[in-house]
Amino acid sequence: AYVVWIDADAVVLDQATPLEVFLKESGGRDLVIQEDLSPECRVNCGVMIIRASQWSMEVFRALWEGNLSRKHHCKPYYEQSALVRLLVEGGELGRRPPETRLQEAQLFDHLCVLPLGRLQTNRLREVTSPEGDNKTFIFHPLFASEQFAEDKAEALRN
Repeated sequence: AYVVWIDADAVVLDQATPLEVFLKESGGRDLVIQEDLSPECRVNCGVMIIRASQWSMEVFRALWEGNLSRKHHCKPYYEQSALVRLLVEGGELGRRPPETRLQEAQLFDHLCVLPLGRLQTNRLREVTSPEGDNKTFIFHPLFASEQFAEDKAEALRN
């Protein structure tokens, strides 16, 4: 069994693509997540596919109950920074981020990191192709400006 976490400001656009596509790509890993737009933060927690497993329960319990959540509450990338630290300490991510963007899924024992845009995007121009077909599974804008809010509203109207 899996749980899918989707931030409240994200919307599934491509409802024809089953989650099994991402599970197959991940090779059945316990956590499927995407690299972040910012090279300063290695993963984006806005959309996560989490397998109900002992490993997942331990990671998220440590994230929720441990000091990391409180420590990262007022820091850039909030829980993403805390999760990256847990994954690095647990050997699921290397100590250093890749020097270039991922071109394919990066697989670890329990973790699958998908390339940017594979699971979600925050760029309106990546939402649909010129033919009107969905190009991304989930649209998840950041609300850093009014423009992002307008982009999200426009995507939802179309």
